[in-house]
Order: sequence, then structure tokens, then C-alpha cells
Amino acid sequence: MCVPAVVLLLPLLLLITLVLELSGGEVIYRAPRIGRDGRPFTMLKFATMAPGDGGPRITRQGDMRITPVGRWLRASKLNELPQIFNVLKGDMSLVGPRPEDPRYTAHYSTAHRRVLAVRPGLTSRAFLRFGDEQAFIERAGPLDVEEFYLQSGALLDSRQAQSSYNALNYTHVARTVAARGIGLAEGALMYAVEYVKQRAAFGKTIADMQGVQWKIAELATEIEAARLLTYRSAWMADRGQFTKEYVPFLSMAKYYATEVAVKASDLSLQMLGAAGYMKDHLTELYYRDAKQLTIVEGTTQVQLGLIARGVLDRDLWWD
Repeated sequence: MCVPAVVLLLPLLLLITLVLELSGGEVIYRAPRIGRDGRPFTMLKFATMAPGDGGPRITRQGDMRITPVGRWLRASKLNELPQIFNVLKGDMSLVGPRPEDPRYTAHYSTAHRRVLAVRPGLTSRAFLRFGDEQAFIERAGPLDVEEFYLQSGALLDSRQAQSSYNALNYTHVARTVAARGIGLAEGALMYAVEYVKQRAAFGKTIADMQGVQWKIAELATEIEAARLLTYRSAWMADRGQFTKEYVPFLSMAKYYATEVAVKASDLSLQMLGAAGYMKDHLTELYYRDAKQLTIVEGTTQVQLGLIARGVLDRDLWWD
């Protein structure tokens, strides 16, 4: 999506670059910023101020450092265009909290730091409120302008980020519990398979019995299906796809993987027979651990409800 946008914007980017070159000033302003999970990166903007790093970081109306061309770029927001390259690089997203200076993030409270749970973006509710940032900053009056900016801007972004933070937290928990379910199912099946390959009955091992082999094959298939669902949920989360319309896919992974864990532990216990109940074997532990996975962080019934809601709302649809 971003590459075609760059191609479309290229003539405008070149034109602004030429105007800045002819004006005799700098072309690109490189600013240190803090991104997702507190990782620093260099944000790109068209330069709008005279060369030099004197004065406060926050500009107010009538700031003499802003050039005539820069004033026009700021008013039209065209100075933000080079940030599309930050999006291409993966440091920013199209929508997200405003990227912030490390000198300000160093003073963030725990509540404010929630904003760092997601990638900063080109636009957000904070951008809309700070659309005319200089006019907003004038509300500080005689107060410390940087302190006013820090308190107002960070709080707004942290509130906006809260919903993304909650969704991201759910995504992390869902795929973690799903992965635990897969690992438990694998362990239970492998433990039982090693047992039935050695346990003799009716002149052959239990593993030689066709009915047992079919159950082993079914369970192995379901484990791999659960793994693919979980991999997809992790892949989607890494792409930032953890909002409402993607919840059914995340719930599928948690629901299916944990239920497979219960099925695997139950079948493994069955294959060991009476010995499976004894603490001499791990199967009784597998069964207890598997069942709790279907309860924690959203029960099986909760996950089924979320999946059904996704279908009813057509977030999950196949046309």
C-alpha cells in the first residue's frame, strides 16, 4: 500500500525538495524519536526552520526560526510527507500515536508509556486535536510550554493507545496460551506413543492395533492444524492486525489449540489404561494442566462467542 503511495507522491516530494534547495535552507530534518516498545528511530520531515539547533523544541506562533517556505509547509502539513519512508521501513504505521521526542518520553508516567505499546503513526486522534499545534500550545499562556505539551500531548495519546494496548495484550495472551496448548498436546501424545510401542497385549503391542493408530493419526493432524492457526494469529499480530475484525482468528487459535490439548491428554491417558491415573506417569499431570488452559484468559465458551460474533458481523466472511 505504501509503495504505490510513494510513487504517486514522488512528483510532489521532488517539487518540495527543489523549492527548499532553491531557498538555500536544509531539505530534510532528521529527528530522534521513540517507537514501539521504546525503540529509537530517526523520523524524517521536510525542514521548516532555519539551520541551527538553538531555542526550545516546541515552536509557538510567530517563532522567528520558521522560514517562509517552512511556514507554508507546516500550514499544509506537507512537511510530514517524508514520514512515508518511515512507514516503509517499519518504524511507523499509517495510523497510530504521534512519534515523540526521547527527551519527553523519559518523563512519561506508567500510564503515558502505554502509548509505546504500538507503532507511532502518520495520523491519529492526537493529530486531529493538535492539527494546529501552535494554536493549541498558546493555551499554555505564560506557563512552561514544554511542560504543557508533555502533559497534554502524552495524556491524549496514552488514552488513544489504551484500546490498542488492550487489544495487543489480548493478542499476546491468546497466542501464548494457544502455543502452550500445542506444546502440551505434543508432549502428551509423544509420551503415550512411547508407552504403547512397548506395552504388549494379545500377542502384539498396543501400537500395532489399527484403532489405536487411527486415533494417533487423528490427533497428530489436529495438533498440526492447531499449530497453523496459532502461527497465523502470531503473523497477523506482527502485522498489527489485532483489532475487532481480526479477533475471531485469534480466538480460533486459543479455542482450538487448548481443546486439542485436552483431547490429547485424554487420549494419552486412555492409551495407558489404568496406569495413566497413577502419579508414576505424566498423563495425569498433562490432563490437569490441559483443562486449565481452556479456562484461563477467556474460556472455550467465550472464544466460541467471539468467533460467532465475527461471523454474524461479517468480520469473518467468505464471499
